[in-house]
Amino acid sequence: MLIKKKKYSLNDNFFETIIKFYQICYENLFIYHNIIRLSTILLSLIIYLDFLFPPFQIITRTICNYFIWFLLGILSSIGFGTGMQTGVLFVFPAIINEYEENIIYYSEINYNIYYSYIQCLPMVLFWGIGTAFGELPPYLISRKINYNDTNSLDKMFKMLGDNSESLRNNVKNSVEKFKLNKNYSYYTIICLSAWPNAMFDICGISAGLVKLKLDEFLIPTIIGKAFIKTPIQLAFILYSYGHYGDNISSQNKNSYLYLYYIWNTIVISFTLYVFKEYIENIVN
Repeated sequence: MLIKKKKYSLNDNFFETIIKFYQICYENLFIYHNIIRLSTILLSLIIYLDFLFPPFQIITRTICNYFIWFLLGILSSIGFGTGMQTGVLFVFPAIINEYEENIIYYSEINYNIYYSYIQCLPMVLFWGIGTAFGELPPYLISRKINYNDTNSLDKMFKMLGDNSESLRNNVKNSVEKFKLNKNYSYYTIICLSAWPNAMFDICGISAGLVKLKLDEFLIPTIIGKAFIKTPIQLAFILYSYGHYGDNISSQNKNSYLYLYYIWNTIVISFTLYVFKEYIENIVN
């Protein structure tokens, strides 16, 4: 007589599922114990220097500041085609605020744009690197899946919505091309990550299914997102605001702000749904 395996679900047995997920994570912590230990030591050292040695506060708080931008970058792209719009809510206002503050010292528009660009570049680079790390979940999940396992592929595509058939075809084409030439995959990832691409998850899924190494996926993604796309976006924002910012009325700003809040509510809800499916798949 076959014993039916228990089905874990956050809807039906929330606490049991969470406890099971915690146990699985705890059992696998030894794999990353060196990273966790080094991170804990580094964090303790930063806190120690910040509180007891005021001369080091400039360094420690700069590190913390850029780390926050890195985390905001992760939040911007984490999930399957989702993410909080931290660029719109945090990065863009910070860039514009830097431009406004520099008007006192650089009244000439082009000088101000150039100086503000230099000031904002480290911030957007760390944010861009964070967006690259935020693209890892689709890659990591698909890397655990056997490409020839139809059932596992179906479950993954269902997580992506109703247009799974279209995604399946796109992923299949990408997988076949990635298998033929790894150099093709490297430069393809750079190109796809170097421009605003809402369907970059297809690239991450394909890279995971063909079992590209972590560095073979992450490095070109960082190059495209952090060192190509974000510097161009920064220049575009500063140039547009410097030359045309006065034409934007405060009423339009408020209207756009409401739209951003609505959009982020939808995005966060879908991201939580993806995490829910991820937890249940891991446990089951």
